[in-house]
Amino acid sequence: VKSSIEESWTEMRDAQFQTALRRWLDVILQLPDTCLVVLQLKQLKDVSSQLRMMRDLFVKKAPQTLLQRCHSFLRFVQYLKDAGETFPGTESGLYAFLCNLRESGAPTSNMQSIMQSLNFAQHVIGLPELMPLTLSKRCLGSVGKRNEGPKRQASPFKLVEILSLHEVLNDSSEDL
Repeated sequence: VKSSIEESWTEMRDAQFQTALRRWLDVILQLPDTCLVVLQLKQLKDVSSQLRMMRDLFVKKAPQTLLQRCHSFLRFVQYLKDAGETFPGTESGLYAFLCNLRESGAPTSNMQSIMQSLNFAQHVIGLPELMPLTLSKRCLGSVGKRNEGPKRQASPFKLVEILSLHEVLNDSSEDL
């Protein structure tokens, strides 16, 4: 038995949404002032106004989606810093980053999430600077599903097996 007050689902979702807004605000403010959204945020007088703007950008977005996209976008921004590149980086740099991830054994889903976060930032947040990266055919191809060996699929039923299955299903005395 817990002695604490239970939070309702909407309160928990609001708390997650606030966390996502703050994380995105922190990440976006790391970008250069040449990005329109960064300039717009810095023109606002206080953090609460900036968070309100972020809320307006992310209207009707699920908090969990926002957090996932933010985490992946932050990985990309960190890569740019580590590589000494300025935002938005170059297509060849992103391709090299994705290839390095693949060679290091990163799951395909990690690489796909980076591309998804770049698309998200371009279209939802309004960062058109990312368009050369998100349209790159080789970057998109590098995150495609890979075939990693033979599929472990069961062999199809034989006619005899199907007939015995039908017998069991049709026999009302059998315990299913």
